[in-house]
Amino acid sequence: MTAKYSIVIVSAGEREWQDFTESAYRSIGKQTLIDYELILVDNGGRNRGDVNFDKMVPFAEAANAGAAKATCKKLILLNNDVTATGDLLAKIEQYGTPYCGAVRLIKESVEYIEGWCIVIDKDLWHILGGFNTIYKNSWEDVDLAWRLSRLGVTPCVIPIPLVHVWGATRSRYEGSNRWDEENRQYLLSRMREAKEWKWQRLG
Repeated sequence: MTAKYSIVIVSAGEREWQDFTESAYRSIGKQTLIDYELILVDNGGRNRGDVNFDKMVPFAEAANAGAAKATCKKLILLNNDVTATGDLLAKIEQYGTPYCGAVRLIKESVEYIEGWCIVIDKDLWHILGGFNTIYKNSWEDVDLAWRLSRLGVTPCVIPIPLVHVWGATRSRYEGSNRWDEENRQYLLSRMREAKEWKWQRLG
């Protein structure tokens, strides 16, 4: 049977591979009975992934490169600081939504799935072109949801059996906290431009 799910995990640097990545994908393998495709992105590590970057690139770029290798209908983007506590694919199978994940939040009136666990139809992902790589290691998940909302796609939260160590890998990208406000302002500018364009068309 052909696999239905492509799981993409980004690992940044050598230390992360040892501290998080190996245990993450092994826990998924132990818990999951449904066939899946695993794509590991070694971002600035020792070239042990299916996609490798010699020098660390922003998360959005690394995730897009992994997703570009996906051959299945459903794409699952996971942080490497997760541990599967049950069959996550069996749980996802119970829901037929095109865009879902473990945690749903709101920023700047945009309802979005937090980026450490996103499940999305691959066709939708490719229509949007994946993450916007202008963002520097934050807000790319909010931007993705905003663009999906313009297509009429809303996020759905589902009880995916994963434990996430929030913030454990945030420091992997130097200056991530410093870029938060810049990323926020960039999204707000995109939203304003879209609204102005809509008003012009209505006028």
